[in-house]
Amino acid sequence: MFCFQFINSYASLFYIAFLQNVEYENGIFGLGAEYRDSCGTDGRCMSQLSFQLLVMMIIKPLTKFCFDVLLPIGMTLFCRYYKQHFSKEKLKKKRKKSKKKTTTTTTDDARDDFIAAERSKAGLEDFTLMEYSEKVIQFGYIMLFAAGFPLAPLIAIITNVCDIRVDAGRLLRLYRRPVSFRAQDIGMWEKIVQFLSLIGVVTNAFLIAFTSQWGQSKGIVNQLWIIIAFENICFVAKYIIAFFIPDMPSELKDAMADEKHWIKKTVIQFHEKRPKTADKISLQLVDELASSSKLVSSNSNVESTRV
Repeated sequence: MFCFQFINSYASLFYIAFLQNVEYENGIFGLGAEYRDSCGTDGRCMSQLSFQLLVMMIIKPLTKFCFDVLLPIGMTLFCRYYKQHFSKEKLKKKRKKSKKKTTTTTTDDARDDFIAAERSKAGLEDFTLMEYSEKVIQFGYIMLFAAGFPLAPLIAIITNVCDIRVDAGRLLRLYRRPVSFRAQDIGMWEKIVQFLSLIGVVTNAFLIAFTSQWGQSKGIVNQLWIIIAFENICFVAKYIIAFFIPDMPSELKDAMADEKHWIKKTVIQFHEKRPKTADKISLQLVDELASSSKLVSSNSNVESTRV
């Protein structure tokens, strides 16, 4: 699924950045001279790339807002209109039959109406899969073409801040609240993010060397040296930062070790106090109880299997 989204989201940007200004004798794919394409008389594709990236980073959140907010609101208003105008006769008959209602029955009816209203709401389907896919695609826009549009991170911050409030409204009011599951990590999405980070170094090096006006004036030999120098500097900096910043903080490691020790101690003390009635607890069971303190659900890698 992500491979399809990768091609669908980034194909036009790769074409503008690296293929649009290439001169073909017989046009693109040999289709004829009329199928030639260029970046204008000055041969600058960086401005077109920046504008294309700006449009894609603004239009996609707008379409998501219309689909996630305006559509459910319209469906809710339609359901209310239908209930008010087409269910009046049913309500009248129900009221005639239940004239002698007590306070308890009124409360029960209100509760049943609330449950029925919640059940009538649309489901979120696979909410986490959609959100992960959207955020990773946006991360790819920033990483792969940061040299072409430096304002992309700022636009991403603004749209994500708004998206947080939109998703909160969806979860609380517009959609049926989903069942939550604990996860150990983000699964396969971590490898996809690492892949985009590595590819982003290469694409930005080529953008600086071949697409930018500064790089085009250097010659092919200097352009290759620019690519090699840029890639090596970025990769060395990445591995240095990864070496000094651990994946798990030391405070968290100490807390997990203390919790494991406490669980073992509690189980052993319980076994010593009741030696006759309690079953023998093996060390394997103690380790299992200690590992269960992490509270990791069995569905932790559902997202990774579906990517």
